[in-house]
Amino acid sequence: MALTVHQRRIVQTKLPYVEVVASPGSGKTTTLMQRLAHLVRCRVSVSEILVMSFSNEAVGEIGRRLVQHGTKHARKANAKLNADGAQPVMMTAHAFARSVVARAGGCGDVITPSVATALLKSALRRCLQDAHRKKLWYRLDTRQRRERTQLVRTLLKSSELLSMLLSAMQFAQAAQIPLGDVMIGTQFADDLKPFALIAPAVLSRYRLIKQAAGHIDFGDMLELAIRALGDGRATIPFTHVLVDEYQDCSAAQTQLLAALAHHGCELMVFGDPEQAIYGFGGNGYTPLREIVDGAKVMSLPQSHRLHADNAALAMAVANARTSKIVTQRQGTQPVLVRSLDLTDQTYSVVRDIEQLLGQGVDPSRIAVLARTRAFLKPVEQRLLATGMNSDQQGITRDLRHAQRVLRLVKFVEWHARRYDSIDPDEVAHVLRNVMFSDPQLSLESLARSLERAARSPSLEGRYRACGDVYLHVLGGVRANTEVHHDLNRWAPICRKHACAAEMLRAIKRPDKPVIQTLTIHAAKGCEWDHVFVVGVADGQLPLYLSKGTRMLAEERRLLYVAITRARESLRLYFAPVDHARSQQRFEKRSRFLRPPSVMRTVRVVASQPTRQTTS
Repeated sequence: MALTVHQRRIVQTKLPYVEVVASPGSGKTTTLMQRLAHLVRCRVSVSEILVMSFSNEAVGEIGRRLVQHGTKHARKANAKLNADGAQPVMMTAHAFARSVVARAGGCGDVITPSVATALLKSALRRCLQDAHRKKLWYRLDTRQRRERTQLVRTLLKSSELLSMLLSAMQFAQAAQIPLGDVMIGTQFADDLKPFALIAPAVLSRYRLIKQAAGHIDFGDMLELAIRALGDGRATIPFTHVLVDEYQDCSAAQTQLLAALAHHGCELMVFGDPEQAIYGFGGNGYTPLREIVDGAKVMSLPQSHRLHADNAALAMAVANARTSKIVTQRQGTQPVLVRSLDLTDQTYSVVRDIEQLLGQGVDPSRIAVLARTRAFLKPVEQRLLATGMNSDQQGITRDLRHAQRVLRLVKFVEWHARRYDSIDPDEVAHVLRNVMFSDPQLSLESLARSLERAARSPSLEGRYRACGDVYLHVLGGVRANTEVHHDLNRWAPICRKHACAAEMLRAIKRPDKPVIQTLTIHAAKGCEWDHVFVVGVADGQLPLYLSKGTRMLAEERRLLYVAITRARESLRLYFAPVDHARSQQRFEKRSRFLRPPSVMRTVRVVASQPTRQTTS
């Protein structure tokens, strides 16, 4: 594919500081690679070019595209880049920062979550000691000192609050905001607002204890690197820095880029402000011109992924806050499916997928997206019940767990037919490939549990009972939540089989292409021909936990990301839902889909009643 006019201008520009604002599917990675090749043609050494992104996944994708890209332009670029055997340096922002700190004279051990928790507890105990010795809060009256020490003790007793406080500290460091302000902000206020009083004391002691232990965290890496670049203690070999996914950087990361510009590096950053969806970690988009004087904006407006109708919906949801997406194709209008309840919605999604498969569409070209994993589970179970497999990105599926449980079921069925009691030694043989969490676990008690499982009249009942035994052997449900969810995923399939042996034969068959199910966060950077977005009720998207202007703006961008994953058809599903965890009923469609400007871009249809759907 030849470069567009906009791509060519970006590739050949002589401007030192450029922010490329890229529409979804506009070929920003290809443009970045061509910019790389252009610099080499202009006699910039490959070793002087740094390619940076803000996640290992993005860096890996750039590396794969650099080595294996099918276009004529990319092959030429690769040939030039690899002519002398050299490759540009590709790093995450944190990995680069750590290398700078190492050059400046050393870097401590990167802290782990468990160590961070232990150090935070030490800092809290130090607060109590200092308060007792009147080295802390000594100017306050007795009642105020007692109040603060009680807050410290409350934190020490709660692992959940400690974990949340660590998250708030990481957020504050990334966003460059005082910890106390973060703790009273919308994201953390419900749990941490009372503790904002003691935030400065706890943070100062945590930093001292962390430093004394020789540890640094990811935020420290950035701060130390910025300081080393600023005072000249670190030298770097790079003259040009290319940054992918710029919209995902934090305030601290943008300061690192500003330090590189001040150090003499030319910057070109690529991103889409409408796809900034990691604000929960302290990240937030900042225009390059606000951190680097003289930075210019260039655009990649033409989307090779979206057709005109999907682009119109995306721009309407973005509420005219994004530049116009230019498209070359016409397509079918996005559909908003209105259902009576969650069951109707689930059946409707699966029925629409069945229709696509009946038209010969490859399952791997279909994706089901939702705000959270919990909203995907009903669809996954219904897909399996109708003979279609799915694969949720980020979740490791291990078929062996279901197979082992079915072997247990087959074992108890054999004994039930013979009216035999189960020998503990036979249980040990059936479970010979399973690692027991407790080597002293009684095989006698397992045998009796399996005998009770044999009394269930249905295969599904026997499967669930044997699944409980299997989880007990592994150490319980709490220690094996993903295994528990995966076993539950197969339970409805039992209804299609007469016995365990029959089901075992069925699931041993080679896996067919599967339908992808993903959270919207996991789907970012991907694309499919046909995209189904489930759960667009207010409370699901935006999520009921989202409060305040900043969090709601990010929820809007999540919907934008979901819409812009589709090359061809796009369907969104809404149904009133009773949400058990929040004890709320989500009755209205997403507020982002209510404005007339948005509704004009979609076709609204009602789902067929569930009773008309065949399983």
